[in-house]
Amino acid sequence: MIRLGDDIHEKIKENTVLQQQLSNLNYNMFEKLTSGVQNLVGQRGQATASEERIQRQKIAWAFEVTSRLSATGVVQRRRVLSFGELYIQQHHSAWVQQHGGWEEVFAVD
Repeated sequence: MIRLGDDIHEKIKENTVLQQQLSNLNYNMFEKLTSGVQNLVGQRGQATASEERIQRQKIAWAFEVTSRLSATGVVQRRRVLSFGELYIQQHHSAWVQQHGGWEEVFAVD
């Protein structure tokens, strides 16, 4: 996961056109980007993974995208963090609640 995150960060640093697009980031763009990353990762070797594990990975990737974008300096940090919070609420909070809340879903065995 870290390596892909580093690759994303490097691509943003190297691509001025992408930086320009990100400087105009709105929630719809953030949602598309985050969902796209989650779908790419979800397709990699997930045939044997449980639904719970896939959902936890998707949530982790939503946090990763939010973190990476907020660290670029291209987009206002508070805006990205609020987009990340809204994305988690809309796409994952119901699943987290159904599975016992954050502490239960990400409990360390």
